[in-house]
Amino acid sequence: MYAEYLYKQGEPLEIKGPDKKFFIKDGWIEAHTICDKCDSYVQFKLIIENGVWIRTEVWEEE
Repeated sequence: MYAEYLYKQGEPLEIKGPDKKFFIKDGWIEAHTICDKCDSYVQFKLIIENGVWIRTEVWEEE
């Protein structure tokens, strides 16, 4: 669907193009998907260090 926005853990997390630029050096991003097996909504955090997605954490409401 949006192949240009598909990332794998360990890859730099950035978007480049003539009309868009996105980069996070350190921090986290809220992410979500739908489970293929049970069709439920899944929310999680992508942890980023030095511009690379290093791990995924469970989303916890504050």
